[in-house]
Amino acid sequence: MRLHVLQHEVFEEPGYILHWAKEKQFSVSFTRFHMQETLPVHEAYDMLVIMGGPMGVHDEDKYPWLAVEKAFIREAIDHQKKIVGVCLGSQLLAHVLGARVYRNRWKEIGFYDVNHTGVKHPLIDGLPQRFTAFHWHGDTYDLPHECQLLYRSEACENQAYVWKNRILGLQFHLEVTPDLLELFLDNADAELQENSPFIQSAAEMRAKTHLLTDINRILGKMLDNFLQL
Repeated sequence: MRLHVLQHEVFEEPGYILHWAKEKQFSVSFTRFHMQETLPVHEAYDMLVIMGGPMGVHDEDKYPWLAVEKAFIREAIDHQKKIVGVCLGSQLLAHVLGARVYRNRWKEIGFYDVNHTGVKHPLIDGLPQRFTAFHWHGDTYDLPHECQLLYRSEACENQAYVWKNRILGLQFHLEVTPDLLELFLDNADAELQENSPFIQSAAEMRAKTHLLTDINRILGKMLDNFLQL
């Protein structure tokens, strides 16, 4: 299996996804837009992973490569590739699938629970009905047509969705490792000063670092299930 990662910012790395891919002996390639790297031909990979970033899906004036990336994602869908989108990645997928992407009522930053919606789907076989995930987002999206919503949180309704068993959108971050958490905190600390009942302090987040082991394990199981669909 050949994974290709679309990365938008230096501190939004694939984290645990790379560990999972290494265990599976998958090859991994990258397009790092912040380094002006080029996109591959679609025949060069089997599965696409779209990471997060501080930009929004509508910020093409500031990030012109967003238009190119959206076209690439549309082509990947047409090529029937399996695609996983994380945070901004899930928003880009929702946008390309025709849904509205917009500012959420609350920013959600830190460790907060997500709850299963009750939708039965093999993607979540063996996963808990409720678990703690790591979040760092201010935008959200309407659920795209033909998508099934799998998880929601108190602050954000649409947290995880699946489309035709080929696209998995995750608004939350299950890929974050302790080192990656420190990168988030070092590069986006200003957001922690904003007014929201769903923003934890850096100290609160660091105190919950031990939760990342279970969070990563849930992601590994979810990705295993996704491959079997």
